[in-house]
Amino acid sequence: MGAPLMGGGASVWPRRVAALFVFVVLAGSLSSARADVVEVCVKAADDGQAARKSALLSAARREFIACANEACPGPIRVDCLRWLDNVEARLPFVSLRIVSPNGRDVRATTFVDGERRPEAEAGRLVPLDPGQHTFRVEAPGFDRAAAEVMLVEGDRARVVTLSLAPVGREAPTARSLSRATSKTGPVVWTSAAVSAVGLGSFAYFSLTGDARGSELENGCGRMQTCDPQDVGRVRTRYLLADLSLGVSVIGLGVALATWLFRSNAPVVSSW
Repeated sequence: MGAPLMGGGASVWPRRVAALFVFVVLAGSLSSARADVVEVCVKAADDGQAARKSALLSAARREFIACANEACPGPIRVDCLRWLDNVEARLPFVSLRIVSPNGRDVRATTFVDGERRPEAEAGRLVPLDPGQHTFRVEAPGFDRAAAEVMLVEGDRARVVTLSLAPVGREAPTARSLSRATSKTGPVVWTSAAVSAVGLGSFAYFSLTGDARGSELENGCGRMQTCDPQDVGRVRTRYLLADLSLGVSVIGLGVALATWLFRSNAPVVSSW
């Protein structure tokens, strides 16, 4: 009975050693894989920080999304989520609307700074870095069109509308747009001039009314013997002063509104 028992016990040891060897190999592999994941997460966090400091917000957003993954260690994920919130609050988001001359939506191939952006074609918001960007669209049966738009930090859901002209029909060009916007130049200057004249008129009638009113008050006004016509003339000056001030304010408002409209209009051209 003793001999078989010793033989069976001896045969167990090789299996135990083999199992231990397999366990050590697997543990080493898992540890190595975990170290690789941590290294990738750390690199993404560092690259995101560098991109954010360089105002490359789109690149920073991609890196922070990577290091905020659940596979990354907790402390790294917490920092990356916080940095991601900061970047997305600053990052401009743009959507494109492509229309025909009659205002109908057109499905078009869209390029942003020369790169095709399918998400823009699907009507989704496109994150872009602050600065000047060129949007170009193409559709069968239409001439190509483009718009140059300046984006600033914090632009949220900015909508850029481009109008496509059918092939053979004159599309909006940089020259035609320049002619159209230059027509607003006289409006600005004329409105500003009207505002200035109105302001000068207000000052004149207001000051002369005050002067004449003081004369009447210090003279016949003490005895209540002023000529009604003189009093009426003073009141007329005050009325003209109020009207002049109103004209000045309206002229200034028209000039500012026209100037702001010109400043915000996108530069549209056919390519």
